[in-house]
Amino acid sequence: MTESLILHTYSIHYMRVFLLVFGLFSLVTTYSQKQEDSILLHTPENSHDSLYYELFKKYRQSDPSKALTYAQKCFDRARALKHQMLEVKSANAIGWLQQSSGDFEQAIETHTEALKLAKEYKMEDRVMYSYNNLGIIYDKLDIYDKALDNYFKCLELARKLNVIDVEISTLNNIGVSYGKLKNPTEALNYYSQAHDLEVKNGDDGLNATYVNMGLTYIDLEDLGKAKEVFQKIIKKEEIDPVIKIASLRGLARCYFLGDETQRCIYFAKEARDLAKVKKIRDQESDSYHLIASALLKEKDLVGALDNCEKAIEIAKTLKSHSNLQQSYELESRIYEKTGD
Repeated sequence: MTESLILHTYSIHYMRVFLLVFGLFSLVTTYSQKQEDSILLHTPENSHDSLYYELFKKYRQSDPSKALTYAQKCFDRARALKHQMLEVKSANAIGWLQQSSGDFEQAIETHTEALKLAKEYKMEDRVMYSYNNLGIIYDKLDIYDKALDNYFKCLELARKLNVIDVEISTLNNIGVSYGKLKNPTEALNYYSQAHDLEVKNGDDGLNATYVNMGLTYIDLEDLGKAKEVFQKIIKKEEIDPVIKIASLRGLARCYFLGDETQRCIYFAKEARDLAKVKKIRDQESDSYHLIASALLKEKDLVGALDNCEKAIEIAKTLKSHSNLQQSYELESRIYEKTGD
């Protein structure tokens, strides 16, 4: 089953450490929806732009349509007032919303415009973020040459400007692309660089990058090292539940590949139960799929079909086409066995 992991949750084989940065303006607001018009009416016209940006941030998750309206207003006002930083930031905001809605062609056009503006205004940090955003979109479109080209340009600037978090996230994203290109050796190289940098900067290293390394060890057929990685993570007392679930599933995959199906089922069920509690439905679906695969291996066709159907039901709800396709393929294999 394709690993369905983090952070902005894209269904891909490796965990993503994405960084979609909009900027550093911080106008802390707690206004209600009813207060917005009043606030705008009593705000000096030349400060509407930054308030529009705060409203974009407020609604970008709960009401993307409204967020897009505010981001566009912010962009128009910033351009009229020749506010260069906010013009670039709001362009990136519009691109992010377009990407989130699946309008990748328009998102590429918008982020490319943001990149052009950032270069024109000599804002190297904004250039860096635009390269990152474009890399992520091209990766999602499976255009890996363009994804890597943008990632490497982002990485070069992150190192030049000494922006450590962007350097780490970009190293991870490069690893993701190489992993999807079936080049686990290069993927591991960049994950390892990210991991070393995290540890150097005070992180314990038991995080998303380490999970990526474990998954890559599986691809390299080094199950011993993969198990070592995942076992270290799940022993940690306080850990992000998404990372713990990914590690439990990673460990289950190791046992599945090693024909230890009972241990596979045990850890896959642990992952499923935690995903249920935390309401992380994509990982719950993937866990059901893994349990079904293991039960099929044990020739428990009833149990395999039951778990597979649960995986399909969740994938349908989430409209996860890749996961749905893989679960349908598993369902077909189960039905084939019933006819043997």
